[in-house]
Amino acid sequence: APPVPWLINSGAADAIAAESPFMADYYRRAGIPGDQVRLTGALYDDVLHRGLEHAPQSREELFRELGLPPGRPMILCAMPPNQLVGAGRPQCAYQDYRLVLEAFAGPLEALADEWNVVVNLHPRITADEAAVLDGRRLRVSRRNIADLVPLSRIFVASSSATIRLAVTCGIP
Repeated sequence: APPVPWLINSGAADAIAAESPFMADYYRRAGIPGDQVRLTGALYDDVLHRGLEHAPQSREELFRELGLPPGRPMILCAMPPNQLVGAGRPQCAYQDYRLVLEAFAGPLEALADEWNVVVNLHPRITADEAAVLDGRRLRVSRRNIADLVPLSRIFVASSSATIRLAVTCGIP
């Protein structure tokens, strides 16, 4: 068993890479030995920095690519993956994953008169599941999420590791 079984990063690794001083401190406070934690940064930080530097031009290129009006602010939504597999989640209000996607899409679509709404699909979302988004007043981009986040004014996500990308960019 790992030394601290309730920690996802506990184990016999020689080193655990921490992308920020905050995360390095978090790992240490959680019980991972300090000599095992190495502050490394993260490659996505470089992608985000480059994205912020070129955001105005890149955003307009994305809008042209997706057929969206130029000059509008952008809302980006990272659609959550299907977490209802297996026995499902009885505590969840939705027992059908397509309804989860519709629940995300509806309120976003309502903003499409003033905002360009772009949705990024989790890699586990199948084409069949994503079909529920077809014909809506939002656009699906298959670009890397780290390339899209710096272009947005608002980022919408649920229980996603991608939230840290928006925090890094100062995007609510």
